[in-house]
Amino acid sequence: MDESCVMTWTGNRLIARLSGEVDHHRASRLRDLLDREIRSAAEKHCLVDLIFDFEDVTFMDSSGIGVVMGRYNTICETGGTVYVTGCGPYVERILEMSGVFLITKKRKNVQEALDESEGRVKENHVH
Repeated sequence: MDESCVMTWTGNRLIARLSGEVDHHRASRLRDLLDREIRSAAEKHCLVDLIFDFEDVTFMDSSGIGVVMGRYNTICETGGTVYVTGCGPYVERILEMSGVFLITKKRKNVQEALDESEGRVKENHVH
């Protein structure tokens, strides 16, 4: 596992905890790791949402934006939602300027995203 991305599962939600610099040097590896995990879950019909945690990210360039945008497209195909959490001022500014928050759900922290995701899933099962 790449030390700049620790992935964990909580139910049907994949949490990707990113750290360090999310730049062109690491973006390719991050894309590969995330895509492999998402594909595996999609084949088992068990992926609901993807939660990016940027709490430990110290730098991000346009390649990092591409990581989020590309996974957004993949998750939308499965009917899921992408959450972005833990953004410090620098990362938040980059994601805001790029328009990422127009297509993802920005939440303060992972727990807030998990709570909302769980509520959304329960609501969809009731109808």
